[in-house]
Amino acid sequence: MFGCLMLCKLLLTSGVMQGDDPHRKLGTAEKVLSALAGGTLSALATVPIDVMVATIQQAGKSGKKVSVAETLRSQGGAMGMVRFATRGLGARVAHVAMTTLMMKTVTSAVYDQLFGHN
Repeated sequence: MFGCLMLCKLLLTSGVMQGDDPHRKLGTAEKVLSALAGGTLSALATVPIDVMVATIQQAGKSGKKVSVAETLRSQGGAMGMVRFATRGLGARVAHVAMTTLMMKTVTSAVYDQLFGHN
C-alpha cells in the first residue's frame, strides 16, 4: 500500500502539480487529490489478493487444506477470481481512499493548526 501511495505522490507532484518549481509546496486541494488517488490505486492493487487470502483463511478454519491453485479453479479460473474478488470493490476503494485522506492530509492539517506549523 505504501508503495502505491508513494508512486501516486511522485507522479502527481513531479511536474503535474508542482509545475516548474520543485520546491513549491502543494496546496490543500492538491494534497487531498493526491491522497485520494493514492488510496484508490492502493485498493485496486490489493483487493483481489485480499479476497483470495480471506477465502483461503476461511477454508482453513473449517479444517480444509486449500491452495491458491485450488481457489482459482473453484472460482472459475483467473477471470472468475477477478469477478469474485471485485465484489464490494466500490466500498473498499472508498474506505481505503478516505482512510488515506484522513491519515495523510487531515491529520497533518490538524497538527499544523494545533502547533502553528506552516
